[in-house]
Amino acid sequence: NTTYSNTSYTQWTNEKKICSGRYFGRYFSYTVQEGDIPDNYFEQLITNLEVTSNEEIVHKLEQTVEQYSAFDLILKLRMHEEVLTEGQSTNLSLALAQIGHTLPLEQDIHFATTYAQAASLIARLVRNVPNTKQISFVKQLLLETQSLEYAMEIHYWLMYREKNYPDKAIFSINKEVQIQEFIVERFLNEMTDENFFTLLSDGNLWSVLSWWSKSKKYKNKLQLIWKKHLSNKNNPDFALRLIKVFTPTISSSSFSPQSTHVYRSTYKSGFYETNYKAMKEVADVNLINDNLITKYGNHPHKTGPSVISDRDPIDDDTLISIFQWFIENS
Repeated sequence: NTTYSNTSYTQWTNEKKICSGRYFGRYFSYTVQEGDIPDNYFEQLITNLEVTSNEEIVHKLEQTVEQYSAFDLILKLRMHEEVLTEGQSTNLSLALAQIGHTLPLEQDIHFATTYAQAASLIARLVRNVPNTKQISFVKQLLLETQSLEYAMEIHYWLMYREKNYPDKAIFSINKEVQIQEFIVERFLNEMTDENFFTLLSDGNLWSVLSWWSKSKKYKNKLQLIWKKHLSNKNNPDFALRLIKVFTPTISSSSFSPQSTHVYRSTYKSGFYETNYKAMKEVADVNLINDNLITKYGNHPHKTGPSVISDRDPIDDDTLISIFQWFIENS
């Protein structure tokens, strides 16, 4: 058997060879297959990235998604990510940042979603920007997103490459901290009492709270939040919701062989020392417990987290008792 690297498949697609999965079917068809983006259409789109306004690029991308396929568009763009000029890369990234939150979160469990793939593409295109401009450009990108959640998605993919390919890292520790503080600042600007727990998903809020607690510039504002909501020791619901931010969220997918439909469920599961320590770095855990006691009492778990599944759902009473076990045993 012969195996080929991922770069081979990319090369075959770029060269439009019959051995490419994207082009195999076209060699046996007299017309462009339904849903496929015509090559001349796509090549014109790429060429125009250099000279077209942001509004026009956004419109063209939205038009292409509507007429063809968002997944195919992002896939074809990724095939060109390393050869785009600085101008093409910046213009495309800014446009994708504006529409990224609208891209599909497919139910297919075998592939990364188009939503995520677009953020990954943006992160890779940043590398086509000169080093001296990268940090300011990243901040611009994070402001262009219509949702803070999508800004966090872009950040995830930026740091994913930094972490997994350290020999190709483009950000110093100082620059990473600058980006984190920039996101914290945006969170502060958009945050209200009503959306504190809904502006971001729990995993992303965990990250922001962690950065916020270490920020020399903004950490005092975080302490004011805790003082406002917890100091009177009569806000058990806020306290429990805060614990849930640091509790893993499990997304489960299953499907029946008789059906193409994928069944998904999301729930909280497990609370371990890592979660407790992360929470302790951000807030006063004893003050959180004082708030819990007013409604739920003080009932530490008898055996602790070792008997708690990291895959099965955890109910509120069990979660609180595990949290209180850590209070008692730390």
